[in-house]
Amino acid sequence: MISSSIKIHDKFQCEIDLFFKPPRKKRNQGYKIDTFIFVPKTLDINELTYDKNDFYKGIKNYIRLKAPELLFKNFTNYAEYLEKISQDIIKFEAGEITIQNFEHDLHVFCCSLENAVTKRVEITITNHNYDKDAHHLKSLIHSTRKILTKFRELKEFHQSNHEIYETLKLIDEYISFFIKRNLFKLLNYLGHNLECNTSETRNELLKLIKEEIKYCQINSILLPAKNQSNEEYVYRNKVLLKKLVWSSLYLNVDTTRGHKWVSHTIFAIAAGISMVFATLVAFVVQQTYGNVSFPFFMALVIGYMGKDRIKEILRDVFKDKLDSITAERVTKVFSKEWTRIGTIKERFNYVHDSNIDPNVLRLRYVGSSPIFKRLKKNEEIIKYQKKVLFKGKKFWSIYSKSNTDGVKDILRINIAPFIQKMDSPYTYDSVLEDDRAISVRLERFYKLNIVIKYTSISDTHYHKYRIVFNRKGINRIDAVNNSKQ
Repeated sequence: MISSSIKIHDKFQCEIDLFFKPPRKKRNQGYKIDTFIFVPKTLDINELTYDKNDFYKGIKNYIRLKAPELLFKNFTNYAEYLEKISQDIIKFEAGEITIQNFEHDLHVFCCSLENAVTKRVEITITNHNYDKDAHHLKSLIHSTRKILTKFRELKEFHQSNHEIYETLKLIDEYISFFIKRNLFKLLNYLGHNLECNTSETRNELLKLIKEEIKYCQINSILLPAKNQSNEEYVYRNKVLLKKLVWSSLYLNVDTTRGHKWVSHTIFAIAAGISMVFATLVAFVVQQTYGNVSFPFFMALVIGYMGKDRIKEILRDVFKDKLDSITAERVTKVFSKEWTRIGTIKERFNYVHDSNIDPNVLRLRYVGSSPIFKRLKKNEEIIKYQKKVLFKGKKFWSIYSKSNTDGVKDILRINIAPFIQKMDSPYTYDSVLEDDRAISVRLERFYKLNIVIKYTSISDTHYHKYRIVFNRKGINRIDAVNNSKQ
């Protein structure tokens, strides 16, 4: 089973998330992702200005476990998880599990809670259904307050155990951070909608925010300050604590250059063929003119020149063939205990539209202007291929009790190199107003079309996205169309 989504990570990066559930009963199974990036020629991105090394410098791959799904429909699932944490503390104090086991379960709970809160807030903000939102918001506020209360009761109960207490204290600080961040998002949303602005729900939300701020002040938890850089606040919460919590879900990886020994073997063959040419020339001339002669001397020089050129030509030919059929980067995926559970192979190249799946080309033009189809060779096409293979039985033998559904494959793409030769983000035109020409500023955007083909053993999915951006960064990402075969 494969599902995917795309979002803006920051001004110059987009993030593609893919979820895959390794089969429990099969030893090896995976998926293949073919990402086609259609780049306008006006951006001057081609094989000479942007090669595979530039591409790999601009992408970031993450492989992690998917956090368990927790919902705000009722408090039951959270109560069960908090009970599991309580049982882990008892087991740790009895010496049955290590502190690492306890911290892992605690971090997974925190990740799941952050995902659930963030998702619920995003759904509320995008729905624009005020009556329905009021109900969900009350449920969210009630559940959030209850979770915070229960978790903090658990923390205070174990105050006598310094190691447990300090661990819970750090997680409490991070929970407070993302809870406040999401509550402020909701407050801003309600403030911009008059139907909700004076409602009882907004007052309840405001009360919870004030309670949380007061809790942070009493417990010396950092809070952001107005008109300050807040460097320590950002570093502690968005770097240290976030990395501490989410690192429990990330799998270990080891990335190396692909086809290393194959390259050396093929290049050795190229050197051997060129040496055969040089030796053959020397033998033929030696047989005719002897060892000490001017023709033999010239034959050695010409043979060396030819050998050198033949070797370089064959190296280039073999390298192009090698790059088209083998992986350029190979990543081995390991569990936290460094048991190998998967492999990722990547390849980058420029392709011609005649070598592309017709379904990809068809999807490329969906939602585009008819004028664009009249423009010939107006784009460079980048193909980034990733093959992922997981050892299903081994994966589930390690993670069967971790409450995870599978793995998240996260790809972050940096579009900064694509903006270097863009025109100014603004242009100017005129409109007629009161019989006078009035100058107006227009914003200029470029469009980067991306078609992604996901292939697994059971089906094939096609997704198209359009990144709208200019020299100031990414403006938005449109999901144009998708299909399944």
